[in-house]
Amino acid sequence: MLSRLGEIRGVGEKVRAEIIAAYGSEAEALRSLGELRFYPLFSSRLSPAKQAEIARQVFSRVAGVEYAPLLATPEARQIYARVQEALRREAQTGYARAKLSLFYPVADVKSLRVLRREVELGIELARSLGKSLKEVRRLLGNISYPRPLRKVRIASQVLAVEGEDLYRELSSKYGDTIEVLHVESASDLEALRGYELVRYVEGSEGYASMLRLPNLEVFRGFSEPEVLPELTLAFFEENLSTIKTCARVLSLLGEERLSLLGMEHLSGDELSKIAGEVERLRREEDPYAYASANFAHLSEALLEEANLEVERRVERRGIALRGAEMLDLISRLGTSQPYLPAELRELIAEVAEEYEAKLAEQLRLAKEALRFAGLFSPGYPLELNPERRAELEAWLGAEAARRSFLAARELAVKLAQKLSRVRRSIELALELDYLLALGSFALRHSATLPEMVAKPRLRFVNARHLQLSIAGEAQPVSYELGLSGRRIAVITGANSGGKTTLLETIAQVQIMAQSALPVLAERAEVPLLERLYFFAKRRGDTGAGAFEALLRSFAGIAQREERRLILADEIEATTEPGAAAKIISAMLEWFSRDGNTLIALVTHLGGEIAEMRIPALRIDGIEARGLDENLNLIVDRNPVLGRLARSTPELILERLSRKEGEEFYSFLLRRFREG
Repeated sequence: MLSRLGEIRGVGEKVRAEIIAAYGSEAEALRSLGELRFYPLFSSRLSPAKQAEIARQVFSRVAGVEYAPLLATPEARQIYARVQEALRREAQTGYARAKLSLFYPVADVKSLRVLRREVELGIELARSLGKSLKEVRRLLGNISYPRPLRKVRIASQVLAVEGEDLYRELSSKYGDTIEVLHVESASDLEALRGYELVRYVEGSEGYASMLRLPNLEVFRGFSEPEVLPELTLAFFEENLSTIKTCARVLSLLGEERLSLLGMEHLSGDELSKIAGEVERLRREEDPYAYASANFAHLSEALLEEANLEVERRVERRGIALRGAEMLDLISRLGTSQPYLPAELRELIAEVAEEYEAKLAEQLRLAKEALRFAGLFSPGYPLELNPERRAELEAWLGAEAARRSFLAARELAVKLAQKLSRVRRSIELALELDYLLALGSFALRHSATLPEMVAKPRLRFVNARHLQLSIAGEAQPVSYELGLSGRRIAVITGANSGGKTTLLETIAQVQIMAQSALPVLAERAEVPLLERLYFFAKRRGDTGAGAFEALLRSFAGIAQREERRLILADEIEATTEPGAAAKIISAMLEWFSRDGNTLIALVTHLGGEIAEMRIPALRIDGIEARGLDENLNLIVDRNPVLGRLARSTPELILERLSRKEGEEFYSFLLRRFREG
């Protein structure tokens, strides 16, 4: 187990800071990594290569997986990278793509078993889903690890705190979220009256009992979901889409399949219910919140209507002093209520009362109509009483804030108990994507888990080159190396006959098998090796420098004692043809004495090398068997073991001779066959 992040190779101060930022603290990072919880790591700002490096080291320590430095050359590493690329295409989430990097060549059977259990589970899950697999994978593409909480800022409200230590703690932690005030004496209480809502955390002093405010919520101690429910709810609101998608995925999987993963989680139904409650809180606006938001413009609009209604009623009733004209005069003279005729005062009061009730109704607070009494001053024209207007605005704002707070608190307290299991359920969905990527890869390519053998021998039946299989162009090939003592194979044959493809297929089978991945073959036997050397064809890389570099590479290999596979493609191109056969033969003779070395060499010098009689060597041929009816080469890409391939140039000359009828081609063909 890890005691500090610095124990991980490659973790300096900058990387350590990023890991801490991802997990929240070093203690949490160490605890989570010890449980192999890589979710925050794979969501961090570290590069994918650094994430993979750290994850493999942690996985090695915790799960007891020993990785091997199998990939000894750039070409071998490139083949591994192409395997990983194909594997990651099956993943729908960044988490799964990152975690698939754990499938890297390992050193022993025990390590293989650990990783193979993941593959076998992935195949079982993918196969059991049948037609639902496509839908599940589509849904998984919409799931992401919970986002960091957005900044929550609570305005016009205050968190009042008794006690110096608690004040320091809460102001440090929540000062960016809400204003935090320290109540040191009863005289500090007066400062709380101007806030829309006061959240008061009481201490031993008990000053809150002296405060008489309608906008006061008192707490005997601090609990984040109770006092600051917005922070708990922010997690659910921010990740609502993921929670809903996760609910659908888990429902499609069913509890029987999910139990195979052995991870804590909520059911799909429970997650759906949680999402519904969050949506309802967001959707269902409290009437006081609506009233607070609409009070100003509705009261102004109804004031205008009320004054028009006074005019209409005065005209209708035919009040003395020429009705509406008298009202206009009174308005111009600024006549006050006491000087108005009694009948007119009654009419205006009647209209004011009706429109105060109408305002309450339009604000969706008909039951609170009495609260609005006195808002319209009963003079002419009617006006909004500024004191009553200010009182009502303050009351509506405070009541809206209080009710919104109470509704949020009720849900936050309920959901806080489920927060960790919601997180775990999302993590389970991400884990499903990782496992289904493995399973889908195996099913898509009809891949099988090979038999790992102790002896240095490699054999596969109807294997397919991965990239050609993806392109739909792969021709299955069968091959073996190391059986019957033949540990060295010289592969000869037709140009474009698949010799290089065969070498790459051998490398892919070895790398994938030793990485605990299924291989693209009907069946295979693969040894556990320490090193794989792949030397690709050197196009245009000739001369003394290239040849010397090649010799130095093989000299370095020759000095090591290790279980290894050497794959080389036309390395004779780096020197003169006459010398190449002798030097390559000598190299093969050197390695033939090492029972732990397997070699497959593609060359056009098969005949010359065969004459050297090297122990443990076999000459194999990929033959062009002839010409088809359209005079195209017929190539059997399965090597014929133990036989030098028929010459392709001869068939090309024959094709040209038969196709074009030129005497020149016929002459060349006769001379070629005469030797």
